[in-house]
Amino acid sequence: MGRRAINNAKLIEALLLAPTIEDAARRAKVSVRTMYNRLQNPEFKRAYNDRRRDLVEISLGRLEKSLDRAIHTLNKNMGCGRASDENTAAKAVIDYVLSAREQQEITRRLDALEETLSETID
Repeated sequence: MGRRAINNAKLIEALLLAPTIEDAARRAKVSVRTMYNRLQNPEFKRAYNDRRRDLVEISLGRLEKSLDRAIHTLNKNMGCGRASDENTAAKAVIDYVLSAREQQEITRRLDALEETLSETID
């Protein structure tokens, strides 16, 4: 693995962990300009987006493991008089997983459109 590939991995990790590009640049010990320049590189941007999607996929997988339990909790407590907190939590998990999946599909489709557009322009 070349120096640039290693540096790309370090920059991508910093971007994923930091709340802003400026913070990511500090974390990676590069200039903000370098970070913005790298984000203009299609290969780097693709690698960054792929890694970000991987992390979202892992997180969604973890949440989805809770989905059956959330549904069970909701079903168990539908007839109870004091289960509102549990029901609220169960509903939140269900809503979040379904919303996140929908958003993930929209993102996947948008990425495919952007890639097609980019290939058409080039």
